[in-house]
Parts: sequence; C-alpha cells; structure tokens
Amino acid sequence: MALHTLSIDEALAVLNAADVPAGRIYSVADMFTDPQYIARQMIQHFPWQDGRDIALPNITPKLSETPGETRYTLVWPATR
Repeated sequence: MALHTLSIDEALAVLNAADVPAGRIYSVADMFTDPQYIARQMIQHFPWQDGRDIALPNITPKLSETPGETRYTLVWPATR
C-alpha cells in the first residue's frame, strides 16, 4: 500500500494501526479551527492600528507559574 495515494485520515489510520507515532501536519487554517488550540488560547487577538482585529501566536510553552504574556504589538510607521 502506498501512503501517498491515501487521504490524510486514511494514512493516519494505517500508521496508527501499525503503532507508528504519527499526526497531522497543521496548516494555519487548521490551527485557527482546532479545538485544542482554542481551548489552550494559542492564538491571541489584538486590535490593529486601523481598528481591524489581528491574530498572533500566543506564548509557548505555557507554564503554570510563569505563563508569559504579550505586552505590546508592533506599530508600523505611517506610509508616505
């Protein structure tokens, strides 16, 4: 069986059945919709200078006693 001919889910099922550690490689879109990413607050939202919302990666790893934080976001200079 050639894994490259299978869907991601089919290939993962074959690998899991053979006790091969494997997992999906996420796209950025996958990260924004994954329940675990959402539950662990791995994406932070900040207001951009024009009022739009921007999403940035959160601090990793998150430690219980010193979880880290984003204190500021970069402000781009005005364009000429």
